[in-house]
Amino acid sequence: MAAPAFRILDEGDELIAEHNGSMISQLSPWPSKRSQDLWLVDLEEEKKLYVAGGIRQRVGDRSVWIEVATFGDPANRYLSIVAAEVFDDVWLPMIPLVLLTLGVATLSVRRSLVRAANQAETLMPLESSSRIDLSGMPSEAASLAATINSLIDRLAVQVKAQRMFLARAAHELRTPLSIITLELGGLEDARLRRLEEDGRGMSGTVDRLLTHRSAAGGARAVRQ
Repeated sequence: MAAPAFRILDEGDELIAEHNGSMISQLSPWPSKRSQDLWLVDLEEEKKLYVAGGIRQRVGDRSVWIEVATFGDPANRYLSIVAAEVFDDVWLPMIPLVLLTLGVATLSVRRSLVRAANQAETLMPLESSSRIDLSGMPSEAASLAATINSLIDRLAVQVKAQRMFLARAAHELRTPLSIITLELGGLEDARLRRLEEDGRGMSGTVDRLLTHRSAAGGARAVRQ
Protein backbone atom coordinates (compact mmCIF):
# COMPACT_ATOMS: atom_id res chain seq x y z
CA MET A 1 0.00 0.00 0.00
CA ALA A 2 1.44 3.38 -1.03
CA ALA A 3 2.17 6.06 1.55
CA PRO A 4 0.35 9.40 1.43
CA ALA A 5 1.79 11.95 -0.94
CA PHE A 6 1.79 15.74 -1.22
CA ARG A 7 3.44 18.56 -3.11
CA ILE A 8 3.37 22.35 -3.00
CA LEU A 9 3.96 24.52 -6.07
CA ASP A 10 4.46 28.24 -6.36
CA GLU A 11 3.12 30.57 -9.05
CA GLY A 12 6.01 29.70 -11.37
CA ASP A 13 5.42 25.94 -11.02
CA GLU A 14 8.53 25.69 -8.90
CA LEU A 15 8.39 22.88 -6.33
CA ILE A 16 8.40 24.20 -2.76
CA ALA A 17 8.00 20.86 -0.93
CA GLU A 18 6.95 17.31 -1.74
CA HIS A 19 6.68 13.74 -0.55
CA ASN A 20 6.11 11.05 -3.17
CA GLY A 21 5.29 13.92 -5.52
CA SER A 22 5.60 11.74 -8.61
CA MET A 23 2.38 9.95 -7.64
CA ILE A 24 0.48 13.24 -7.60
CA SER A 25 1.98 14.48 -10.86
CA GLN A 26 0.34 11.58 -12.68
CA LEU A 27 -3.09 12.60 -11.32
CA SER A 28 -2.95 16.38 -11.18
CA PRO A 29 -4.47 18.59 -13.92
CA TRP A 30 -1.94 21.26 -12.98
CA PRO A 31 -0.01 23.08 -14.30
CA SER A 32 -1.79 22.71 -17.65
CA LYS A 33 -5.06 23.86 -16.05
CA ARG A 34 -3.67 26.37 -13.57
CA SER A 35 -6.87 28.44 -13.82
CA GLN A 36 -8.63 25.66 -11.94
CA ASP A 37 -8.41 26.50 -8.22
CA LEU A 38 -9.68 23.16 -6.94
CA TRP A 39 -9.66 19.55 -8.10
CA LEU A 40 -10.65 16.24 -6.50
CA VAL A 41 -10.49 12.65 -7.77
CA ASP A 42 -11.68 9.34 -6.24
CA LEU A 43 -8.93 6.83 -6.85
CA GLU A 44 -11.02 3.81 -5.82
CA GLU A 45 -14.72 4.46 -5.20
CA GLU A 46 -15.26 1.27 -3.16
CA LYS A 47 -12.51 2.10 -0.65
CA LYS A 48 -12.25 4.86 1.94
CA LEU A 49 -9.51 7.48 1.79
CA TYR A 50 -8.36 6.59 -1.72
CA VAL A 51 -8.56 10.18 -2.96
CA ALA A 52 -6.39 12.89 -4.46
CA GLY A 53 -6.98 16.60 -4.74
CA GLY A 54 -5.55 20.07 -4.79
CA ILE A 55 -6.45 23.62 -3.81
CA ARG A 56 -5.07 27.08 -4.44
CA GLN A 57 -4.20 29.13 -1.34
CA ARG A 58 -2.95 32.68 -0.78
CA VAL A 59 0.21 32.89 1.34
CA GLY A 60 1.09 36.48 1.95
CA ASP A 61 1.17 38.26 -1.41
CA ARG A 62 1.50 35.16 -3.56
CA SER A 63 -0.47 32.04 -4.46
CA VAL A 64 0.57 28.44 -3.86
CA TRP A 65 -0.99 25.21 -5.13
CA ILE A 66 -1.23 22.41 -2.55
CA GLU A 67 -1.94 18.84 -3.69
CA VAL A 68 -2.48 15.75 -1.53
CA ALA A 69 -3.13 12.07 -2.27
CA THR A 70 -4.03 9.31 0.21
CA PHE A 71 -4.08 5.62 -0.48
CA GLY A 72 -6.10 4.12 2.31
CA ASP A 73 -5.36 4.47 6.03
CA PRO A 74 -2.15 2.53 6.73
CA ALA A 75 -1.65 4.19 10.14
CA ASN A 76 -5.28 3.61 11.18
CA ARG A 77 -5.84 7.29 11.88
CA TYR A 78 -9.29 7.53 10.32
CA LEU A 79 -11.28 6.42 13.39
CA SER A 80 -9.24 8.56 15.78
CA ILE A 81 -9.83 11.63 13.61
CA VAL A 82 -13.57 10.92 13.39
CA ALA A 83 -13.73 10.39 17.18
CA ALA A 84 -11.91 13.68 17.80
CA GLU A 85 -14.26 15.55 15.46
CA VAL A 86 -17.33 14.00 17.08
CA PHE A 87 -16.03 14.99 20.52
CA ASP A 88 -15.25 18.56 19.45
CA ASP A 89 -18.36 19.15 17.32
CA VAL A 90 -20.99 17.08 19.18
CA TRP A 91 -20.11 16.21 22.76
CA LEU A 92 -18.46 19.45 23.85
CA PRO A 93 -21.43 21.60 22.73
CA MET A 94 -23.80 19.14 24.45
CA ILE A 95 -22.11 19.28 27.87
CA PRO A 96 -23.93 22.48 29.00
CA LEU A 97 -27.25 21.06 27.80
CA VAL A 98 -26.65 17.77 29.63
CA LEU A 99 -25.73 19.59 32.85
CA LEU A 100 -28.79 21.82 32.56
CA THR A 101 -31.03 18.78 31.96
CA LEU A 102 -29.59 16.99 35.00
CA GLY A 103 -30.10 20.08 37.14
CA VAL A 104 -33.72 20.50 36.06
CA ALA A 105 -34.44 16.79 36.56
CA THR A 106 -32.88 16.83 40.04
CA LEU A 107 -34.90 19.91 41.04
CA SER A 108 -38.11 18.40 39.67
CA VAL A 109 -37.61 15.09 41.52
CA ARG A 110 -36.78 16.91 44.76
CA ARG A 111 -39.89 19.10 44.57
CA SER A 112 -42.04 16.05 43.83
CA LEU A 113 -40.61 14.17 46.82
CA VAL A 114 -41.23 17.14 49.12
CA ARG A 115 -44.83 17.35 47.87
CA ALA A 116 -45.31 13.61 48.39
CA ALA A 117 -43.88 13.86 51.93
CA ASN A 118 -46.32 16.66 52.77
CA GLN A 119 -49.23 14.62 51.44
CA ALA A 120 -48.06 11.52 53.32
CA GLU A 121 -48.37 13.37 56.64
CA THR A 122 -52.15 13.72 56.13
CA LEU A 123 -52.91 10.26 54.74
CA MET A 124 -55.72 8.21 56.31
CA PRO A 125 -55.19 4.52 55.50
CA LEU A 126 -58.88 3.60 55.75
CA GLU A 127 -59.96 6.31 53.30
CA SER A 128 -59.50 5.14 49.72
CA SER A 129 -59.42 8.74 48.48
CA SER A 130 -56.55 9.60 50.84
CA ARG A 131 -53.53 8.71 48.74
CA ILE A 132 -50.50 10.52 47.29
CA ASP A 133 -51.41 12.32 44.06
CA LEU A 134 -49.15 11.05 41.25
CA SER A 135 -50.19 13.60 38.63
CA GLY A 136 -47.36 15.75 37.32
CA MET A 137 -44.64 13.73 39.05
CA PRO A 138 -41.52 12.60 37.15
CA SER A 139 -41.31 8.83 36.75
CA GLU A 140 -38.61 8.44 39.43
CA ALA A 141 -40.69 10.11 42.15
CA ALA A 142 -43.98 8.64 40.87
CA SER A 143 -42.61 5.11 41.23
CA LEU A 144 -41.79 5.71 44.91
CA ALA A 145 -45.14 7.40 45.58
CA ALA A 146 -47.01 4.53 43.89
CA THR A 147 -45.17 2.05 46.12
CA ILE A 148 -46.21 4.04 49.21
CA ASN A 149 -49.84 4.08 48.01
CA SER A 150 -49.72 0.32 47.49
CA LEU A 151 -48.29 -0.17 50.99
CA ILE A 152 -51.06 1.98 52.50
CA ASP A 153 -53.69 -0.04 50.61
CA ARG A 154 -52.34 -3.27 52.10
CA LEU A 155 -52.25 -1.67 55.55
CA ALA A 156 -55.87 -0.56 55.16
CA VAL A 157 -56.92 -4.13 54.31
CA GLN A 158 -55.19 -5.45 57.43
CA VAL A 159 -56.69 -2.75 59.68
CA LYS A 160 -60.19 -3.42 58.35
CA ALA A 161 -59.75 -7.17 58.88
CA GLN A 162 -58.55 -6.57 62.45
CA ARG A 163 -61.50 -4.30 63.22
CA MET A 164 -63.97 -6.80 61.78
CA PHE A 165 -62.43 -9.54 63.94
CA LEU A 166 -62.65 -7.40 67.09
CA ALA A 167 -66.25 -6.41 66.35
CA ARG A 168 -67.27 -10.01 65.72
CA ALA A 169 -65.51 -11.22 68.86
CA ALA A 170 -67.10 -8.46 70.95
CA HIS A 171 -70.58 -9.28 69.67
CA GLU A 172 -70.11 -12.98 70.33
CA LEU A 173 -68.77 -12.36 73.86
CA ARG A 174 -71.27 -9.70 74.93
CA THR A 175 -74.33 -11.91 75.31
CA PRO A 176 -72.64 -14.82 77.15
CA LEU A 177 -70.92 -12.39 79.54
CA SER A 178 -74.23 -10.64 80.27
CA ILE A 179 -75.90 -13.98 81.01
CA ILE A 180 -73.04 -15.11 83.26
CA THR A 181 -73.09 -11.80 85.17
CA LEU A 182 -76.83 -12.02 85.73
CA GLU A 183 -76.60 -15.63 86.88
CA LEU A 184 -73.82 -14.83 89.32
CA GLY A 185 -75.76 -11.84 90.66
CA GLY A 186 -78.69 -14.09 91.58
CA LEU A 187 -76.57 -16.34 93.75
CA GLU A 188 -76.01 -15.55 97.42
CA ASP A 189 -72.60 -17.12 97.80
CA ALA A 190 -70.14 -14.37 98.77
CA ARG A 191 -67.34 -16.22 97.04
CA LEU A 192 -69.00 -15.55 93.68
CA ARG A 193 -68.85 -11.78 94.06
CA ARG A 194 -65.28 -11.70 92.69
CA LEU A 195 -66.37 -13.64 89.62
CA GLU A 196 -69.30 -11.30 89.18
CA GLU A 197 -66.97 -8.28 89.28
CA ASP A 198 -64.65 -9.93 86.76
CA GLY A 199 -67.62 -10.60 84.49
CA ARG A 200 -68.71 -6.97 84.69
CA GLY A 201 -65.14 -5.90 83.91
CA MET A 202 -65.02 -8.13 80.82
CA SER A 203 -68.42 -6.82 79.71
CA GLY A 204 -67.10 -3.27 80.07
CA THR A 205 -64.09 -4.15 77.93
CA VAL A 206 -66.36 -5.58 75.23
CA ASP A 207 -68.56 -2.46 75.36
CA ARG A 208 -65.51 -0.24 74.94
CA LEU A 209 -64.39 -2.24 71.91
CA LEU A 210 -67.77 -1.81 70.28
CA THR A 211 -67.88 1.90 71.19
CA HIS A 212 -64.40 2.44 69.76
CA ARG A 213 -65.37 0.75 66.48
CA SER A 214 -68.54 2.85 66.21
CA ALA A 215 -66.63 6.06 66.96
CA ALA A 216 -63.99 5.25 64.31
CA GLY A 217 -66.69 4.61 61.72
CA GLY A 218 -68.45 7.87 62.64
CA ALA A 219 -65.23 9.87 62.36
CA ARG A 220 -64.59 8.47 58.89
CA ALA A 221 -68.13 9.35 57.83
CA VAL A 222 -67.68 12.96 59.05
CA ARG A 223 -64.38 13.36 57.15
CA GLN A 224 -65.90 11.94 53.98
